[in-house]
Amino acid sequence: MKPVLCNYYLTFRSNDMPEYSSLWRDPDLQAVPEAGIDSIKTNFRDLAKLGIKEIVIDGGEPLLREDLPEILALAKEYKFKTHLTTNAILFEEKVKAIAPYLHHILFWLDYPMQEEHDRSRGTACFKQVLAGIDLAKKAGIQPILRYGLTLDNVRFLPELVDLAQTRGVKVWIEPVYDSKYSLSFFQDISLEHIKYYKNHPLVEFSFAALAFVRDRGNQKMWPRCKAVSTVITIFPDNSLAFPCFYLPQKRFKLDGDVFEVYTRPGFLTEIEKGQGKFPECQGCMAFSYMLPSFAVGFDRYFLLQWYSDWWSQRKQRRR
Repeated sequence: MKPVLCNYYLTFRSNDMPEYSSLWRDPDLQAVPEAGIDSIKTNFRDLAKLGIKEIVIDGGEPLLREDLPEILALAKEYKFKTHLTTNAILFEEKVKAIAPYLHHILFWLDYPMQEEHDRSRGTACFKQVLAGIDLAKKAGIQPILRYGLTLDNVRFLPELVDLAQTRGVKVWIEPVYDSKYSLSFFQDISLEHIKYYKNHPLVEFSFAALAFVRDRGNQKMWPRCKAVSTVITIFPDNSLAFPCFYLPQKRFKLDGDVFEVYTRPGFLTEIEKGQGKFPECQGCMAFSYMLPSFAVGFDRYFLLQWYSDWWSQRKQRRR
């Protein structure tokens, strides 16, 4: 089975302190060395050879990379569909340099009001998100608000939708990943509250993800996770992480050989057997891996994800 996308972590450095993330709290991760442009170019070449079509540029905060414009230019050269998520703090400074290489950009939004969002992020950046929406539109980039659902902020969906309508921006709603593997589960009434917005032209979410939350996430005895089979994960220090970013049980230092690793007979077989079965995988809801996993196999998650994609395309045609 060939992976369908790459989660590429350019840096673990952060310039905010999200309350639900532990990345910024770990000084070792903040000091992880970052591969240079030559290594990234070689990896992009191999990813293209493997048939990867989409790359998620992530971090940390990817805009902290001074060579980000050159990296994005390479991604465009290899015809990747590139997704970039940012907290917007540096977006005004960087927008002119990166705009030619992006079709859309996702801005993290924790709350649809300034005081709560800034508290959640540990720094004042709500105004930068709003300014980023306007700057992205002027630069010809489609802005998207990435709303990480928590048990607290789910009650502010009406305010979120009002903000989206006022700003004319699409919203992607996705339950946040709990790095402690102990996500407190949403009640059914909250999940139904989310579904209420399924017809709104600016609101997008995965019906499969909501069903997965209701089912208490991945079950290691009958794992639904296909992280290794569907996603390539590359860390800032130019290493492959297996099975995923959140559980790097195995690390493989790269030396211009992504293609060779993924086409080596039998290399991934044992790792694939363990995906979703580690003790830490119980209840996991890392949707950056689960959504691609839902496209593999045939069950109700597969059907719900297909329906989500169809519904989204239907709304786009109406818009």
